[in-house]
Amino acid sequence: MSAGSSPAPPSRATPLTVEQVAQHFYNARRDDVRELLETLAALGHVEATDDGAYAT
Repeated sequence: MSAGSSPAPPSRATPLTVEQVAQHFYNARRDDVRELLETLAALGHVEATDDGAYAT
């Protein structure tokens, strides 16, 4: 990278399903994870995909 140039913007993460997100937490109830992801989507912090996954 040359002096004065800014780093490339971060790439978008691969969308994760409710099940995949829940696996990152100990004893996470899938319904609770789904509700939290829906809330984050409503607030614009994540995007729900057509296939039911969520992406940042």
